[in-house]
Amino acid sequence: MALVELSIQGTAARIVLNRPEKLNALSPKLLEELVEVCDRLSGDDEVRVVVLEGSGSSFSAGADLPAFAIEFESTP
Repeated sequence: MALVELSIQGTAARIVLNRPEKLNALSPKLLEELVEVCDRLSGDDEVRVVVLEGSGSSFSAGADLPAFAIEFESTP
């Protein structure tokens, strides 16, 4: 399952944070996917507007601190 979903209709792009079980909290993997989607959109001259939303009941609860702690513990 992708943590970030992208759809494009005409000149509008829709980005959905897809981690509703964690209230779309930002994890290292979600941020990585979000950067990839934004990089893709930055090269698309047809897209004029981007809508960013969260799936489920929340937009985003902010940073998923435990996920970042695990990421940093595993970094040499």
